[in-house]
Amino acid sequence: MKNAAINVKIDAEIKAQAEAILDGIGLSTSAAVGMLFRQIIFHKGLPFEARLPNEETLAAIGDARTGKVKTASSADDLILKLRKKADAAKKAAIHQ
Repeated sequence: MKNAAINVKIDAEIKAQAEAILDGIGLSTSAAVGMLFRQIIFHKGLPFEARLPNEETLAAIGDARTGKVKTASSADDLILKLRKKADAAKKAAIHQ
């Protein structure tokens, strides 16, 4: 029987955005919170990492937000670009 209540203060914009997503997948806020709590029990902690990003991650986030990222048209294109970069690094290491 459901007889416990939770009262949470949260930024109105965050609440609205989250509820719009939940509504789109057919979940109520209560159902989503219940799912989160069940996952906390299952994992014996948060079901995701909750830690501060390191400097490299912060730099990558900044680059992504400002558009300073490299792109690939497909997975095959990405693999080709990575192989070329690795080959160039190997050649540079050999010549040092």
